[in-house]
Amino acid sequence: MFCSNCGKEAADGGRFCAHCGSPLLGAGQGSPPPPPLPAAGPTEYCQIEQRRDENPFLGLTIYFYADALGTKGKYYAGESKRMKKFLYLGIDKEVERIHREFVNRLVSEGWLPQPDRGAEWWQVRLRK
Repeated sequence: MFCSNCGKEAADGGRFCAHCGSPLLGAGQGSPPPPPLPAAGPTEYCQIEQRRDENPFLGLTIYFYADALGTKGKYYAGESKRMKKFLYLGIDKEVERIHREFVNRLVSEGWLPQPDRGAEWWQVRLRK
């Protein structure tokens, strides 16, 4: 049995706490609730977005970036390598590779992927 006032262990069957003198809960009243857990620290969130720039003279440029929101407001969490192509053939695997590398880099910086995502496949959400 534990004292509901000071939390120290009390003798079973006692009526008062030997440490603080508070009345102890009766046998039928159960134990006091556990102390509350400490509050979690500040959390930051980010979501990966994609940027596509198409130019008939320069070709296609694709990259991913992460906008984050933390205790100090919105900030830029980083961006992936840029992929530049003149032809659209075979870009899917390269785009996926660049995205995967960017997610892995964010994870190595302490970001944790979350199960919920945005509407598009690349919109991975992370938190710190």
